[in-house]
Amino acid sequence: METRKIKPDKRKGAWQRGCTTEITYPRPARDADGVGSCTIERIERSCSTPGHVASMHVHRDEEILTCIRAGTILHIDSMGHEEKLCLGRVMLVDAGATFYHEERTLGRDPVNGYQIYFRPRRHRLEPAVQFLEPGLPTLNEWRLLASEAGTPLVLRSQADVYDGRFTAGSHHFPMEGTGMAPRILLVFEGTLRVGGERFQAVDILALAAEDRTFQIDAAADLLLIHDRAKFPATSRR
Repeated sequence: METRKIKPDKRKGAWQRGCTTEITYPRPARDADGVGSCTIERIERSCSTPGHVASMHVHRDEEILTCIRAGTILHIDSMGHEEKLCLGRVMLVDAGATFYHEERTLGRDPVNGYQIYFRPRRHRLEPAVQFLEPGLPTLNEWRLLASEAGTPLVLRSQADVYDGRFTAGSHHFPMEGTGMAPRILLVFEGTLRVGGERFQAVDILALAAEDRTFQIDAAADLLLIHDRAKFPATSRR
């Protein structure tokens, strides 16, 4: 398999109604026995206008990493949190058995952001919410932002999440302990080349196992996910 761009599977909403969302379902890699990795359920890239409200709604048995790239939202949830999220402040929600939240677009600027949905190792857990201002990662180095233990954000899903800022030149993907784990790369900003192909901001890539290096053409802000779990390829809920 070659490194490839994953196109959005569907779009919902309308700018006239205050919010548009592109939804991408990374296809699980499957082995000869039909077993695939499906920790990453979907990736949503949303844009909302000032004043837009995503009214209180429920989530169950999914873990959601929210990364705002521009603008500010107010998050209100059933656990009593009322927190602002913006560039530089991330949130990880484990919905567990039942979790409700609302999102309001604040200020005069539109909000652009990503929500990455993971499948937790176990269902019906107690809900949990983590907020983090991680600061900027060291330039030209990957930072392990979230994993199952020992990281700033602790996941209940079998995945590792890295972020990084890179300048022009050749760089390496982190490969420690990944084996043949599927890897998904989100290009938040900038342009890069992987395996001879050029990619740019807002692209979502499925990385080929053999691709261990990448070339930055213009300064890039990246998020990399190693999907380490294996489930039956037909087990999507």
